[in-house]
Amino acid sequence: MNSPACPKYPACSAPLCPLDPHWRLRAHNAGDRVCLYLCESVKPGAGSRLDPAVLAACQAMVQAQADMPSAVRRILRHAATSGTRLEPPPGFHRKAGSKRAEVVTSHGNDREPILCTPGGR
Repeated sequence: MNSPACPKYPACSAPLCPLDPHWRLRAHNAGDRVCLYLCESVKPGAGSRLDPAVLAACQAMVQAQADMPSAVRRILRHAATSGTRLEPPPGFHRKAGSKRAEVVTSHGNDREPILCTPGGR
């Protein structure tokens, strides 16, 4: 069960939702997704990126690690050392009104910038 209060609810496929008060009753199988916001909640600066209610629910779930499947704990340990997925990396620019991001790169001073789009389109 995923919560409609979650911003990713319509497209989320993670079986363990921090906003679900009964998450301990849910199963997490090998290969299942882990909640984006749960992963983001263990990163430095999470308080500035996450909604306070979502952050509180995620932190409560993280504090109950003993009840969490080992695969989820392992993913959260890795997530704590990686960059955020909620903010674009440096160099990414999104055109106004576009859902596609572009990276502007340059190969020295004598060449024109190269525009790269995800998927090579």
